[in-house]
Amino acid sequence: MNTTDHDEEMQLIQHIHNLSALLAQGYRAEFVSPKRLHDDTIQLGWYNYDPQIRDGIEAANMLLGADYNYQENVDAVRDKSVSSALPGDLSTWFTWMSRGERFCDGFLAEQISDGGLYAIVKRLEELIAAGAVSYPPEATRKR
Repeated sequence: MNTTDHDEEMQLIQHIHNLSALLAQGYRAEFVSPKRLHDDTIQLGWYNYDPQIRDGIEAANMLLGADYNYQENVDAVRDKSVSSALPGDLSTWFTWMSRGERFCDGFLAEQISDGGLYAIVKRLEELIAAGAVSYPPEATRKR
């Protein structure tokens, strides 16, 4: 690993630790209610996430690599215990969460409130501490 990769890896890991700390404090996403604007159009409601949420998830995706087959893999991963998840499993989880929010507002809010996001972030921290995650990510992760 060259110096640039090492520095980038450390920044990504810091974003993941920041996300973990935020979730450990009981963070909940803020729902911004729909409202009528001055021109009578209605602005739909949405979830407003702390920037550390998106930064942390993006960092996890960069560190682990995206799972381009997440739709095929997510059911098997969801049936596994998070405590035994491997880096490839977490890649599926984080890709699924990123894509889920993109296509369904509030998807992440649910993952935050039910503790699912915190559980996979903690598992990622365990794997980082154990040296089981390398950067840049492998092209293909094995489950």
